[in-house]
Amino acid sequence: MDSTYFGKLPVPIIVLISIFGLVEVVCLTSDFGFFSNTNFRQLFMVIGAFWPALINGEFSGLYNNQKYTMFITHAFLHGNFLHFLMNSVVLLSLGKMISLRLGNFFSMVLFFVSATSGGLVFYLLNNSSNAMIGASGAVFGFIGVWQYYDFSSRIKRNKPIKPFLSTIFALIVGNILIAFLLRGGLAWEAHLGGFIVGFIFVPFLIILNIFPFQRNDN
Repeated sequence: MDSTYFGKLPVPIIVLISIFGLVEVVCLTSDFGFFSNTNFRQLFMVIGAFWPALINGEFSGLYNNQKYTMFITHAFLHGNFLHFLMNSVVLLSLGKMISLRLGNFFSMVLFFVSATSGGLVFYLLNNSSNAMIGASGAVFGFIGVWQYYDFSSRIKRNKPIKPFLSTIFALIVGNILIAFLLRGGLAWEAHLGGFIVGFIFVPFLIILNIFPFQRNDN
């Protein structure tokens, strides 16, 4: 067995979710008043959330290069336990399949590139100055790769693409419904950015001839 795997899940995926979980545990204990002098959720938001105002130059940030690091750090913060749980479940569900196809290194590249593109598209399409947090953009990168493999497999085997289109439709409707329920508090722009990068990730690596292998689609 590959030493980089623990049980059935790739170690990098476990590490990512463990970091999410550790941050969320600190935030939860702070929410319940265990740290009387510090609200860690708010502190982490100020330090690591994606703030469009930093790019706009409305303020300079708390430390050097914060306007760059926030493209990654926002993915490790969540608004509450449910937010953390939803992203972690999806990442766990797709993590093994994606890592088996791409390998651990490219899976991690996918995570960070998708998180970055999620932040970029959020900035480009959202006119609000509100902060954005969550691993959803990165998670949608994994969803994008999953859907690319499904689409390409159907094309190669001359199978109908209706199930693929149905999944895309369900993702769109789901985002609309959740955005409505949250009264606009959903960063669908980050989801879109992550998904687009995920969908073109494998073809991009193949075109550049840096994808070291092609996994069996069966």
